[in-house]
Amino acid sequence: MCDTYSCAHERLRDEPINALGYIILAGTNASANEGLVISRNQWGAVHEDFINDTTFFLVQTNDDHWTGTCLDRC
Repeated sequence: MCDTYSCAHERLRDEPINALGYIILAGTNASANEGLVISRNQWGAVHEDFINDTTFFLVQTNDDHWTGTCLDRC
C-alpha cells in the first residue's frame, strides 16, 4: 500500500507482474507534474513517459513508439 505518488511510481515501476502492459499513473499535484505512462515487462519498466511543463498530457496506444519501429497496423 502506498500513501504517496512517489511510492506508487516506484512500486508500479519495479514490482514483478504477470504480463506485459502499460500502466497510467496520475497524482493529485498538477504543479508537481505527477503523471506518467509506464511500459512494463514482467520484471520492471522498459520505458516511461512523464508529463512536464511543456507536455501536459500523454496518449498511449498499443505501440511501443520509442523503439522506432511501427507494425503494419500503425
